[in-house]
Amino acid sequence: MRMRRPLEVGLTSVEVAVVFPVVLAILAAGMHIALLFLADQVVDDMATTALEHAVQSDSTTDSARTAGLDVADQEGFARTPIVNITETGEAVRVSVEADSYGLVPGLPTHLSRTIEGPKERFVAESGR
Repeated sequence: MRMRRPLEVGLTSVEVAVVFPVVLAILAAGMHIALLFLADQVVDDMATTALEHAVQSDSTTDSARTAGLDVADQEGFARTPIVNITETGEAVRVSVEADSYGLVPGLPTHLSRTIEGPKERFVAESGR
């Protein structure tokens, strides 16, 4: 067994005290990014679902908004979701905003997605 020199006593504690916060910060940043990625997927699903409902000829903007918000309730990971739907003649635009849960202060948590699609229109055939 090797004898320790007096200057090396307690050195392991100092090394752990220096390295542990750095490892913990890297782990927290990785988890923050994972939560942000999951919330981004939820925001994308919300926008897609709301658009699918909004482009139907017999739907209303309220029913499409409710469908988008239902996705947020079912999937989670998105706080304070906002769904805005704008119909402009033959097109429908859906904008979704939400915040992700975050572990590291200062890193972004706000997400948004805007998609657009044509409104379904049924034209009766003439001559039948």
